[in-house]
Amino acid sequence: MNGLELSMNDRVVKHNDFIEASLNLDLVEQRLIFLAIIKARKHSDDVAETLKSEFIIHANDYVKVFNVERHTAYESLKNGVKGLLDAKFLYRYENKNNNVAQRGYNLASWVEYVDNEACVTIKFSPDVVPLIIGLNNKFTSYELQQIVNLQSRYAVRLYEMLIRWRDTGKLIISLEDLRFGLGIQKAEYQLMSNFKSRVLDLAITQINQYTDIEAIYEQKKNGRKIIGFEFTFTIKCEQVEEPDFFSDEKPKKTKSKKSRLPLPIMTSLSEHELLLTKTKAEEYIHKKQITDEKHKANIFKLAEKEGWGLETIKKEQDIYRQKNEKILAEIATEKQIEKANKIALLEEQRINQEFIEKFEALSELEQKGVLFKVQELIKNIPIINKSFERAVAENQAHKDIMYRTYFKQVMEKENY
Repeated sequence: MNGLELSMNDRVVKHNDFIEASLNLDLVEQRLIFLAIIKARKHSDDVAETLKSEFIIHANDYVKVFNVERHTAYESLKNGVKGLLDAKFLYRYENKNNNVAQRGYNLASWVEYVDNEACVTIKFSPDVVPLIIGLNNKFTSYELQQIVNLQSRYAVRLYEMLIRWRDTGKLIISLEDLRFGLGIQKAEYQLMSNFKSRVLDLAITQINQYTDIEAIYEQKKNGRKIIGFEFTFTIKCEQVEEPDFFSDEKPKKTKSKKSRLPLPIMTSLSEHELLLTKTKAEEYIHKKQITDEKHKANIFKLAEKEGWGLETIKKEQDIYRQKNEKILAEIATEKQIEKANKIALLEEQRINQEFIEKFEALSELEQKGVLFKVQELIKNIPIINKSFERAVAENQAHKDIMYRTYFKQVMEKENY
């Protein structure tokens, strides 16, 4: 589908299941998918229409949006096609047996690159189209400009995972689910130091520098082991500098950190709720092909007043709260198990020390008698017998748990 202009204010819109899926795409491949999603939504909000359409990404589109040299755009499109041909996303769900299942879907039915025309054509697979078109609830949207300067594939994915929880400003996630969402394979970044420096910290730095949110994270531990992360983030507030009346330059817009977006006057909706109503209004305007600016303004007011799309907010918050409670419960259970294991270990050490002291309190003659009788019990077990002889020679036999049962049997019989 040609002739669909792109702008920085265009919104990337995905179903939340798509946001939470595992995508193992490099940076260029993700960018091409974003542009194709935007073009698909500009073309139609009808699933059936989108299923039979393909969408063309020109090198000029890539240059305009991502501010790269033309030769870089050519190479990006050519290389991006190779990955998209086999690109898949993995989705976790609970099957009929109440077990977590993992299913893979193709991103595209086919992808084509024409060298002489410097363009990529993408036809989305039937599994993807319902996750980007005709969405009435359970979706996440953000402006294209938020991710154009991100240079890490993981920064892009982490931004999406965070902005999914724009309304709460918090994401608590297990290490396993975080790696899954970022598309990190099992053999990659196994050392936590590598994972943090090359993936997590790099992504957070870029997100804080280039996007509309400011994020930090805390590690969730079970003992010394990191089992998850708690991300908290705030929306940067766009501010306009005071005008210089002696200059012809226009006031510049800056973004102040760590402040929530100011709510419009006389509204009780949160910024996420306002964004949701705005998105619904934009979809309605596009569908009805409304061009009159006054009419558009009235639609936005009506959407805000009636709370278009807000029926899904509570359900999303309930799901988030349930996930939150589950993770916290797992952490609490693991801490209890760890505490019980420590208590059991200390008790075992105490009993062991008591036995050692009891044996060493015997006279030398009594000790030799016990050792002799223990050896009589195990003489027909060659492997244990040989190791026992060595332990006796080193005066360690009574300290070794391996022989403890035999020692107790002899000492109880002798009333020691």
